[in-house]
Amino acid sequence: MSPGSSAELIATFRDALCPFLDHLLLTRQLSAHTVRGYRTDLQQFLAWLKSQHPENATLAQGNTPADNLHFGASSSAQQLRHWAFQLPKGVTHYLLAQGTQRTSIARKLSALKTFFRFLIQEQWVERDVLPLRMSLPKAPKRLPHFLSAQDVARLQSAAGLINGTPVSQTRDVAIVSLLFTSGLRVSELCQLRRDQVTLDDGSFRVVGKGNRERVGWFSDSALTALQAYWDAQGNPLSKPTASKMSVAKRYVLESAPGKPLTPRTIARRLAALGEAAGFSEPIHPHLLRHSFATHLLNAQVDLRLVQELLGHVSIRSTQIYTHMTTERLRAAYLKAHPLAGIS
Repeated sequence: MSPGSSAELIATFRDALCPFLDHLLLTRQLSAHTVRGYRTDLQQFLAWLKSQHPENATLAQGNTPADNLHFGASSSAQQLRHWAFQLPKGVTHYLLAQGTQRTSIARKLSALKTFFRFLIQEQWVERDVLPLRMSLPKAPKRLPHFLSAQDVARLQSAAGLINGTPVSQTRDVAIVSLLFTSGLRVSELCQLRRDQVTLDDGSFRVVGKGNRERVGWFSDSALTALQAYWDAQGNPLSKPTASKMSVAKRYVLESAPGKPLTPRTIARRLAALGEAAGFSEPIHPHLLRHSFATHLLNAQVDLRLVQELLGHVSIRSTQIYTHMTTERLRAAYLKAHPLAGIS
């Protein structure tokens, strides 16, 4: 395709969205959760484009403010390319003005870049029409907060302070312990079935991002908390008459028999636990995953092993946690160096 105007190119974006999402789901075999994220980001991009009303304004080439990417339907091919190459800058400017975090902006631009690459590879547009090199906003460098074992104990104790049934309270305790000792993503924990967990050694098999399977482990304390939750449910699976089929249909954490908890429900429960326990900062599922990785690295576990346990495809995703090892190094320095404590 050789679009002759911004309106035609925007129509191409709209028409190609569903085929692109099918490509992610069926060809690249990304998870439904990841595909929903792409859909949300790209729908936001299309809504922003629509709000620009390109048919009602003109673009002065070489003098385009990032938040005013308009030009008429009769624009030349050169103007069209210039307009298209300004889109990432315009998106960034708009999202920053909306107060969007830089890490979220980087993710949204990454989704846009993947979409543009698909359009070019599938010949929806010619190669020189869309930008494939985008300047991603730098995220502020900050050390991720992590929870200590004492913090986790506080969270679990707070389960008794929240109104709920014995089942929901024991489930809250299990949620905290399972996430903290496994490093699972909350979406992975929600979809984990009972037949994927081996109680004898605490191991589990989980299918993570990109439909990749990996093995991990729960601690003894997590298994104890999990068993307490199952017992509170009345645990029909503890009976010898339970069939293998019934086990396969049950999830580790459930809202009702055979129905898994949702990530949103777990997020709400953790936030309530954090508030009840008196934490000044919000408690969320990924914080427990952060904490899992941080404790392993502070204990000098090899970065590659942590990468495997977290299910990261790239080692770069794991390296954020190496910042936390400086805590251990600084403690050793202060303890060992004779002048370390002198200002």
